Amino acid sequence: MAKNRARLTVARGLAAGEHLWAGKQDSGPQPLIPAQRRGRAWIGQPGILEDRTGPTPNAVLEHPGPPASGLELATFTFTLDGAWDSAASIWCQAGKPALPQNDRMKLFLSTLPRNVIECYQGRMLIWHLTAMVLTLALVVSGFDWQYFLHTRSPALRSWLFPAVPIGGLLPILLPLTLFVLGSVTRSAPTRLIAWAIGQAEVIGGIVAAGYKAITGRAHPAHGIGTDLTHVFRFGLLRGGVFWGWPSSHTTIAFAMAVAVFKLFPKQKWLGYLAISYAFYIGLGVSMTIHWFSDFVAGAVIGTVVGVVVGTSSWRSQT
Repeated sequence: MAKNRARLTVARGLAAGEHLWAGKQDSGPQPLIPAQRRGRAWIGQPGILEDRTGPTPNAVLEHPGPPASGLELATFTFTLDGAWDSAASIWCQAGKPALPQNDRMKLFLSTLPRNVIECYQGRMLIWHLTAMVLTLALVVSGFDWQYFLHTRSPALRSWLFPAVPIGGLLPILLPLTLFVLGSVTRSAPTRLIAWAIGQAEVIGGIVAAGYKAITGRAHPAHGIGTDLTHVFRFGLLRGGVFWGWPSSHTTIAFAMAVAVFKLFPKQKWLGYLAISYAFYIGLGVSMTIHWFSDFVAGAVIGTVVGVVVGTSSWRSQT
């Protein structure tokens, strides 16, 4: 029986780990034969796609199941030379196999220690030092105290105090909601994003708690009293891990927001929305339960965490 072939030219490169599939709409997926490793990406080459009734001897990119089994697909553009034996339209798609649930947990756990360490390596360490220098400048210059004195307005408090409960609840609700949504819709990227955001929050919380445990900074009083901006009780757990420098609300908010920004480079609006949320949380707590320098340090350190998580192996899986 003569084999009908359609010659396809893939119009864009593949990310490492993606699989190519093609076929007729009324048939199952077929591996597309051409792909070469060039640097860090798979680059598609012109090649031949066999009809399902024919052999695919050179099909080097294989996957155990069709798209319905969990491939998250992105449509390719292509050109056709030749025709199939029917008028059925032809499609060409690519995607990554969805990780099983236990593999997602393994990815979360395996990358957690490494990403914590990376938050303190190389240029990231410079940003930690920058947060400390900025804090010192804000305290010594008196800006921290003046900011505190000029933001005691009841109107400001009514608008910004919600940042405290929102900044505490959303980091719990957001990844849980995404995880449930991804499970209901069987969307592997949505579930992976939930795990990635959750990891950014966990690392942000760990880093902030670690600094609080050794800096022991006094938090602002409810009313205007003595200037406490300069009070740091250095040592181990002299001020606990829930109050002090930097702001945990801000650190976690910026870790989440920057991770989202890095994970969705094409959806800029989503990243800007996340960053706006982080600033609302940070400014909100700086006018209620934290000093301004706590907010600044939390924003810098949280950004570090978000960059590390957003550029780690999570991004290669989404």
